[in-house]
Amino acid sequence: MTYWLDFGGGDAEYCERLAQRVEDGENVFISADPLLRVHVIEAGRVRSRGAVPSNVFRIGAGLGPSEDCVNRFLPFCDGAFQHVVCRFVLHLYLSITESFIAEAHRVLTADGDVTIRVPDWGNELSASYINFIVETLVGKGFALVERGKVGDEECSLWDEVYEGHVYELKAVKRME
Repeated sequence: MTYWLDFGGGDAEYCERLAQRVEDGENVFISADPLLRVHVIEAGRVRSRGAVPSNVFRIGAGLGPSEDCVNRFLPFCDGAFQHVVCRFVLHLYLSITESFIAEAHRVLTADGDVTIRVPDWGNELSASYINFIVETLVGKGFALVERGKVGDEECSLWDEVYEGHVYELKAVKRME
């Protein structure tokens, strides 16, 4: 069984797309959304498209460490996932970047990977933030595999919103 975590997954659209592409029944997708914790989805501010596939689960997750759990905020065991994805969340909550990357490292298996997508407006501020993510990934125990602008192969809501300005970083957990 292969386990995927989509942090900030909203209405689980990306997990559903992954589930459709990988139809072998050996994948489980967890869409961890901070908005579920604060009841924003139930309040109708985020569209809920109804039932999700049986191998896709939506859960609430915090955006960062809390007073009662200083070092951990993702509600999962160490080494629980082979893949962690974070698309268009970190740039909205800059203060959690380091905590999220540390948590991604913790919940990934020894050979797991993380994919992060952020907007890139082609300016110094975007470049600075992307470099900060790269430095943090390397500093928290990842080896950078790929980085660069992303084309139109994805068609999620946020890919459309940031069309032409999407930057993706892929890294693998280094063996300790």
